Amino acid sequence: MEALRVIKKPVNSTITITLPESFGDGEVEVIVRPVEKIQSPKKNFDPTKYRGIWRDKNINIDKICREMREEWERDF
Repeated sequence: MEALRVIKKPVNSTITITLPESFGDGEVEVIVRPVEKIQSPKKNFDPTKYRGIWRDKNINIDKICREMREEWERDF
């Protein structure tokens, strides 16, 4: 399947598209949708930046994890 992607700005709500000869005179499907604004690339997550952040906060991470796991234990 051959496809053509064109991004054009409408002039007076009109867009003209010239098809390549390889499309021939057959029917084509036209889908029009607004172009999404380009977002800035997401920064990569670096877990090493967070290593040891709870060390000086007197937090027992093992106790917190155990409590979180026990919240979901059910007797079925």
